[in-house]
Amino acid sequence: MKTVQVASRDLYSVVLTFRGAAVLHQTKKLALLVDCSMAAEEVATSKAAEYVEYAAQIARALGVADEEPVTIGTDNVANRQVAMRQGAASRSKHLLRRYWVLMQRVQAGEVRVVHVRDEANPADFLTKWVSAKKLRASVAYVSGQSARRQGFVKGEIMKRRQSGA
Repeated sequence: MKTVQVASRDLYSVVLTFRGAAVLHQTKKLALLVDCSMAAEEVATSKAAEYVEYAAQIARALGVADEEPVTIGTDNVANRQVAMRQGAASRSKHLLRRYWVLMQRVQAGEVRVVHVRDEANPADFLTKWVSAKKLRASVAYVSGQSARRQGFVKGEIMKRRQSGA
């Protein structure tokens, strides 16, 4: 049996929540070679946007659709800047081709991409070792337990609104 070592940059994870609990979570190995963390983040963010579009169609069919854009959190500032057309990260032109569909979804108001500090990223436990405290908080977040109301992505958004960032 052959053992394959997978570096964390070769993985991406997506956690999709609805009304307080995870409806989708996954960790996958990247199917393409990436040479920077921004490229890996782009894959995860674009996949999240694809799932959001599908979930939005289901929500509309069930009559529970939200009129606000869906928030996608990323812990990579350059990823957020490019997706939201608020700047271009250095050496990112080779990635812009792949960002195009994501940027169209942002422009159409379907999604918005926000920066989430690493400490507040609930999907980190899917791709790397985290402290026991963060693991418990992440599992509580994705399972809709009481820790959900304390923060992670929504807490980050509220902090940004209060600071005017």
